[in-house]
Amino acid sequence: MKSRNLVLPILVVAALCLSVSSNALQISWQQIPGGLKVVSKGSSGVWGVNVHDNIYRLNNDGKSWTQVPGGLRQISSGYEVWGVNSADNIYKYLPSARTWQQLPGALVNVDVSDAGHVWGVNRGGNIYRWLGNTWQQIPGGATQVSVGESGVWVVNSAGNIYYRVGTYGDADTAGSDWVQVAGGLKWCPPEDTSVVGVNSADQIFYRAGVTPSNPTGTNWVRVNGGLSQIDVDNDDSVVGVNSGRAIFRSHLEYTY
Repeated sequence: MKSRNLVLPILVVAALCLSVSSNALQISWQQIPGGLKVVSKGSSGVWGVNVHDNIYRLNNDGKSWTQVPGGLRQISSGYEVWGVNSADNIYKYLPSARTWQQLPGALVNVDVSDAGHVWGVNRGGNIYRWLGNTWQQIPGGATQVSVGESGVWVVNSAGNIYYRVGTYGDADTAGSDWVQVAGGLKWCPPEDTSVVGVNSADQIFYRAGVTPSNPTGTNWVRVNGGLSQIDVDNDDSVVGVNSGRAIFRSHLEYTY
């Protein structure tokens, strides 16, 4: 497989000016109107929740939102839309009925891939994988889990990063072991061609050198900007929110 180089996107920036160190990778961020504490992008679209746990879906115009009935603390958009509320209850959105279906279990963080694979973390830091009607506990501990084409990645309360062996390619498997990846992050979603993340200082990074033969990649590359939470889809579209609840998006393009 040929090595990849990141090609910087050309975007019109809407009200985002951020100073960064000279060694940070420069990309353009476009602001989306509104204010959210969590945002997620997947094949079900862009969804988010605000500080009042109100739920919103981004409209096709890319700049306005439709409020969806219900209340969630955290949300994930993939093949389906899943979320958890302040009582740790787990819900899946049913588009045809325009309602939420409660599922068994209790989680504080949940993530669903574009292939429909769902992983979650409960209040005790235990990690779970959805089997269709029940949860399978996976050894280990985490505060946040993400699943996508680059596999299953978690971060724990110390900011340590781990990849689940055997899950690359969004495989329908529990994997075999955790491998620690150098660095420290608080949020670490994988996507089609890489992994992105933010650390406790809200600095943004992407993982270079992620391939099927080397699923943990080679090194973290700093990206300009500052986000408190981030998500990325299989089309390399990145969305995130900053500490002021402002919403931003960008696009990563690669050559091979």
